[in-house]
Amino acid sequence: MAENLDDLFLLPPSEFTAARDALGKRLRAEGRPEDAKQVKGLRRPTMAAWALNQVAHNHPDAVDGLVAAGAEVAAAQRRALSGVRDAGLREASQQRRARVDDVWDLAAAVLRDAGADPASHRQAIADTLDAASVDGEAADALRAGHLTRELPAPSGFGAVTGFALVPPADEPVAPLADTAEDDREEAVRRALEEARRHAADAQEEADGLERRAGDARQAAVRTVAEAQRLEARAHDLRVRADTLTEDADEMTGRAAAARAAADGAVARLRDLEAESGP
Repeated sequence: MAENLDDLFLLPPSEFTAARDALGKRLRAEGRPEDAKQVKGLRRPTMAAWALNQVAHNHPDAVDGLVAAGAEVAAAQRRALSGVRDAGLREASQQRRARVDDVWDLAAAVLRDAGADPASHRQAIADTLDAASVDGEAADALRAGHLTRELPAPSGFGAVTGFALVPPADEPVAPLADTAEDDREEAVRRALEEARRHAADAQEEADGLERRAGDARQAAVRTVAEAQRLEARAHDLRVRADTLTEDADEMTGRAAAARAAADGAVARLRDLEAESGP
């Protein structure tokens, strides 16, 4: 049934419900009631989910790159906490951010092509991409391309699971508990520096998002002001139209009166001519 679902989720949201019902009816007629029930229970995707489904189907490499970048951040965190020098957390975080931006750009293009404003769906898409980069189930859901709604943002990015003080083979470092005091202090210092750099990157990202949110708010204010101006202009035009209509009605009445007067004058003239004789 996967192929049927792929076709269903690639449809525009406006066509989803009718196609879903038709597919459920066909599956029931084919003697597949369980599949029909599953299809019937599907909800129409939100615009954000629909756009990400298109990206998952048409650009799977971009989604795989995002998931791989998230996995590398988690690995770098484990290395940093294990005391590995130059754990690469900063670089991994930058790569993850770049892959998120790549998928966002693709989703935004899908929305623009559909006549939708990408900015109004940015947060929903960003939350889904963050979730997919740190959670395996979320990643599988995004890859499948069958999302019906955006995924919730992770409560804390990059939670380190499966933690063990065992670095990769190419970076042999003894566990902190077994190092000499000066080595342990150096490892902690480097881990803290790496964490601070990661926090600085997160702050920079937050600042950027805040600036974009401010731009969006200003655009919204301008749009509201323009709508109010156009509404006031429309009101003035309606009042002017009503005035012109009243003037036209008055002129029509006056014209009718003048026509009646003219007709009366002509009739009177004829009567006078008839009375005066030949």
